[in-house]
Parts: sequence; structure tokens; C-alpha cells
Amino acid sequence: MIDKQIHNRYYYKPGGIVIVISGLIVALIILVICLGLQDFPVTVFILLVAIALIPIVIALLLSPIYIEFKKDCIELGRIIAPEKIPYSEITVIKKIDRNELKGSIHLFGSGGLGGFFDIFHNKKLGRYFIFTNSRNNLVYIELWYKKKYVINCPDEFFNCIQEKMNV
Repeated sequence: MIDKQIHNRYYYKPGGIVIVISGLIVALIILVICLGLQDFPVTVFILLVAIALIPIVIALLLSPIYIEFKKDCIELGRIIAPEKIPYSEITVIKKIDRNELKGSIHLFGSGGLGGFFDIFHNKKLGRYFIFTNSRNNLVYIELWYKKKYVINCPDEFFNCIQEKMNV
């Protein structure tokens, strides 16, 4: 029964901050395009638009789409390069409150465009990778070699993972 329950996929729904950040960036690009049509030579304008679009396309290709609980691993799904976390490598898994992320320093990542798939550091958690579209229902995962993840997932999926870890 546990294997049947654990083989599920949960699609992320963007949280409010993700929608706001993504909307602001799209609005900024539209503004640049409108201004560029008036003031810049065509070649410079095309170059500026390309420079603006490349990181956005990369961010969207890497943004969190789903989390899937398979028989042997958790898959963090995105359009390219999904990441797999084998259950056998997990040493710690626990629910955490969003307050435990306070004081985190952003080291690298999207910053909210299309979701959060960033690397952060704070005093309590150390260096961790976050993969989420919302700061609700957060789960902390630590692997035996000290790689750390913060993901979000519904309670029923968290309970399935815990059952899988206790088997």
C-alpha cells in the first residue's frame, strides 16, 4: 500500500510572491521593449532584448513544476534537469516553519522568477537548496553527505515519505 501511495506527483501552484515577482519582470521587459522601439537603433534593441530574455528563459526552464514521490526517490521536476533525491541517502526529514528561513543569505538562483530554486545560507540550516513555489508546508531534507534541501509538499505526501523512511 505504501508503494502505491508514494508513487504520486504534486504540481506546484505559484504563491503570491512568485506571481508578483514574475509579473514585475514581465512588465519591466515590456517597458524596455516599448522604450527601445523609440530610442535605440534596431541592432542595439535586439541585443538588449536578447540579453534580457536569456536569463528569463533559463529561469523558467529550471523553475519548479512538480514534486514526484517515486518508489525509490523524490524527483524535483522542472522542464530541464530534474533532480532526484534517493530515499536511501536521506538522513533527516522534518517539517519546518517559514521562520526558520529568516536571516538567509541568497547565494545563487532565480530569486522568485517562476518559483524558488535557489541556494541560500543561514546560521541555523547552513547552506541549503530551496525548490518551491510557496513558503508554505516546508520540508527540510538532509542527505548523508550533508547536502540540504527545503521543499514544500502537502501533508499527505510528507506523511508518505516518513512512512517510506521508517520501512
